[in-house]
Amino acid sequence: MLIIVSGEIVKICYDSYDRQATIESLKELVERRQIMGEGEDAAEYLFQYLRNLLGEFVRAKRGGGHGGTIEVCEVGYNMGHSSLIWLMEDGGIRVRAFDIGEHEYSLPASRHLEERFGSGRFGITFGDSLETVPHFASLVSAGLEDPCHVVFVDGGHTPAVARSDIASFGAAVDPGGHLLIVDDTNQGGVGDVWRDMQEEGIVAEAGAVYEDVFYKDVDSSRSSISYGVYL
Repeated sequence: MLIIVSGEIVKICYDSYDRQATIESLKELVERRQIMGEGEDAAEYLFQYLRNLLGEFVRAKRGGGHGGTIEVCEVGYNMGHSSLIWLMEDGGIRVRAFDIGEHEYSLPASRHLEERFGSGRFGITFGDSLETVPHFASLVSAGLEDPCHVVFVDGGHTPAVARSDIASFGAAVDPGGHLLIVDDTNQGGVGDVWRDMQEEGIVAEAGAVYEDVFYKDVDSSRSSISYGVYL
């Protein structure tokens, strides 16, 4: 049985990574529930939405009798904001991240999480996701790695990379219950791929979140997340 997490579209304000200066700010950042936008009222915070989405999925899995590790796989680690959200949500979550490693802060940020949570709960692979994610998926298919219960795609935003990342993880998910989250579906490269893969019957969307305070839909917004499942 596939577990699809449903929820309301939430009003959010976009937060720039440029506001974050140190690795130590990560915990404070993801725990904040509200943020002041530029010239805007405080609204529901993007990271809080992700926490709620993950939390609902975890409760559904636990309620369905899953007592083991919940495997979260993400591409596009960057500074580790999303990884920290997953790790803080439930002590039984393990994160396997993939990142191209183009930012100088990504490696020390990943070491920060490894030191805090241990290598048994967090691991990262640096390199081109066009190679690393398909390789990981092949290991899952061969029974050499555990399948993913949650997939978070926030890697390269070109159509070729976005499609490869989403499609490759499709061979690595737990068919008995998983959640797929794709960031920045308001952006042309990612959004077009996301719509195409729905039309092709590869994925199904269960919902989306965007700044509906200021924008009429996902396509016109400046920040959005869509979620659903692989078919």
